[in-house]
Amino acid sequence: MRAAAVIAAIALACMSLAAADPLEGRWQINGDGALLDIRQSAEHAASLEIAWCDGPDLTVAPGAVIGTATPSGTPGVYDCKIALDPRPDNPSARRAGDFRLTLKGADTFTLEPYRRKRSLSLWRWLPYLFRVTVINEDNRPADLDGATRVGRDPQFIVI
Repeated sequence: MRAAAVIAAIALACMSLAAADPLEGRWQINGDGALLDIRQSAEHAASLEIAWCDGPDLTVAPGAVIGTATPSGTPGVYDCKIALDPRPDNPSARRAGDFRLTLKGADTFTLEPYRRKRSLSLWRWLPYLFRVTVINEDNRPADLDGATRVGRDPQFIVI
């Protein structure tokens, strides 16, 4: 009977370790950028909090929650809302940007912004008066912005 209780305790401990989200941990944005903690949210079990630890902007308090990450249907892909300017004295601090966070292995992730917008088409209102088309082309690669994990041994051997 005692051995069964020990086995059940070990199985429960293994299952709790496996349940941890792979995104949880401490991350540094693009080398010398902000240091962020990503942890399980206290309010919502399905989402993660993105908290500020340290960075070049000293007006942001350490531990301030600056965003959330919600897992998507694809493993390793998250829908994130992150404050565009996390300073507390900024009146537009509540504005958040939408990002797609993609895990690239165990120790890196990339951030790709996306927009949700509505637009009014004057094209239909003025059919033949002025047909000016403005096309904005963005040749910037999508996977430049990202972060690396801090405080954990690398998953490879350095020679």
